[in-house]
Amino acid sequence: MSTSSENKDRGILLEGIIITVFCVVFAFIYSIFSHDVHSWFLNLAFLVSLVFLVVPGLILKIVKHKDTVPMAVRLPMIYGVLTVIAGLLMRGIIDIAGTDSPYIFIYFPVGSIIYLSSPVIAYIIGRKSASVQ
Repeated sequence: MSTSSENKDRGILLEGIIITVFCVVFAFIYSIFSHDVHSWFLNLAFLVSLVFLVVPGLILKIVKHKDTVPMAVRLPMIYGVLTVIAGLLMRGIIDIAGTDSPYIFIYFPVGSIIYLSSPVIAYIIGRKSASVQ
């Protein structure tokens, strides 16, 4: 059993691709059982991980030749995106079911706050590492 850092240190790009593929597969499978009723929220949920995880991962890969960031920065990015995606999937399922929920709106601001906390954490980590050197 290995506990090496290569297992723990997957980059944002790989994790974004995994989440994007999951969203596409989930939407495809759900559309099979939805009796030809579709929701844009469900069908386009993959764009969130594509734009907010895969694109930054590609930019890091091109500019810095790596796509790994400290886990304290990466986790809020991923959890924020997953929170927004959960809200989109729930909204899509609720739209297809033909009902409404007053609680769906909370996913978007909470996910955005979680995602936007990652640059603040990166700034704090950068300041701490600069003061140590």
